[in-house]
Amino acid sequence: MKNDTVTALAASMGVSKATVSRALNHCGGVDSETRERILAAIGETTVPECAIYSLLPDTPGFFWQEMRRGLGDHEDMRHPMKCSVYTRLRDDYSVLAYLRESVRARVLLVAASVTPAIREALTALLPGRLVLLLSEDDGILTNGFYLGSDAEADGYAMGEVYVRRLRDHVPYLLTLTPGVNRNVDLRAQGFSRYLAEAGLPPPQRIELTDTFLIPTKTFPSRMASVLSGTLHSPRNPPCERIAACGVRPYALYAAFGYAHLPCAVEKVRLSDHTRLRDHCALLCHDVPLVNGKLPDGVFAACNQDVYAEGRQAMEIAHHYLTYSQFPAQKRIYIPSTILERAARPPASDP
Repeated sequence: MKNDTVTALAASMGVSKATVSRALNHCGGVDSETRERILAAIGETTVPECAIYSLLPDTPGFFWQEMRRGLGDHEDMRHPMKCSVYTRLRDDYSVLAYLRESVRARVLLVAASVTPAIREALTALLPGRLVLLLSEDDGILTNGFYLGSDAEADGYAMGEVYVRRLRDHVPYLLTLTPGVNRNVDLRAQGFSRYLAEAGLPPPQRIELTDTFLIPTKTFPSRMASVLSGTLHSPRNPPCERIAACGVRPYALYAAFGYAHLPCAVEKVRLSDHTRLRDHCALLCHDVPLVNGKLPDGVFAACNQDVYAEGRQAMEIAHHYLTYSQFPAQKRIYIPSTILERAARPPASDP
């Protein structure tokens, strides 16, 4: 698009030229609503010539940037790739607009929640193409293959961490409404299955809608309110240590990755001085490390090797483009890494 056209579009929409340019070039740093307005204003775009079309979110940045690095480091110039970036996993409008642009690509690398509308669009594109799903196992698409972590095995492994090190803490499962994200459902299932096999009762569930996760700036305060109301409820079940010490330690397992959870837990600790003795052991997925270590407030994390996932995606794509052979398996799993704190969390603050 010509520069004067970009200038006029930016002025009419009340945004900067840089914002319009980022949206037109499918770059990150543009919120979903603004990107949707810009894409709607320009209508259909030029279809690029590429063999591989990748579609990645830019939130959270530490996660998807590492995936992008894995893709880029293993790109083969014989098979050019177009990388389009949008704002968040559940952004149907941007994803559908970009999929319409991908019609010439023989390989699609798609990191998005597979909603019914996106599944329909992918199905229409599938004949003669390979689709690698990089964020969510759909299990339905013909010629669609999942590449990523084994979500149920990851949840099962986190259940093992809880039973081995925190079984006297009251277990809570923080999850999303069933059906919103298949990986979250599988992690929750794996965690609960390990507890059942260990002879323990199921964890108490705290269910959130996917819309609760945004906006991110107010998430810690809103999440702290939910946790405070739930964890300090009179219905909070007793554990062995309560009768002896008069405290209510709990373990909170979050079946979805979210970098702002430790901040939310810290807000719970500081909101009521009479409850500073309460302790939360937080178990999460895909936590950004600080100097190679777990950040404060996180007891254990299950982190995907997203760089390896990006590398493997490119290897599969190049093999398909060279030999026209689909992967032998419907699901290609890359092992995740479990990180734990060496010290066991105290029952209470001194």
